[in-house]
Amino acid sequence: MKRLFLGLLCIIFLTLSSEAQFWKRKLNQLDQNKKKTGVWKNYWDDKGKKKMYKYHYKDGKEVKVAKVYHPNGKRSNKFRYYKNDVVKVKYYDKNGKLTQKGWARMEFSEKEIRYYYHGLWKFYLPNRKLDKSTFYLDGELMKTKDHEKNKGHSKNK
Repeated sequence: MKRLFLGLLCIIFLTLSSEAQFWKRKLNQLDQNKKKTGVWKNYWDDKGKKKMYKYHYKDGKEVKVAKVYHPNGKRSNKFRYYKNDVVKVKYYDKNGKLTQKGWARMEFSEKEIRYYYHGLWKFYLPNRKLDKSTFYLDGELMKTKDHEKNKGHSKNK
């Protein structure tokens, strides 16, 4: 019984100490090669209450999921990074409604990062109906399809 109690006590102690280390994780860090690493966050206000963005970096490249926010707190952009520098992208209006989504690529060189549309993109009306679809190849627009039936009688576009 005493062994069981000591074993449980050790497990609780190790769990609490590892959680404490997790919460002390530093933000906005550079590695030894001066490349961004780990979680990077910024805020619209000085108190750290209104998120501006949250990115994850490894070896200076974005990884996992990144989120960018409007000053009102609603999501502005969402980027999901995949292998081979492929990115799934979503853009939102100031009310948090999806306005467009599609695929992009990022190319990294020593001097710059090139971001460009690649693949299918969908653009949405404020009523969330599909407005048009486009297809890009290496940043060049190859094809556009309007979805007139979803526009109704609106002359705004």
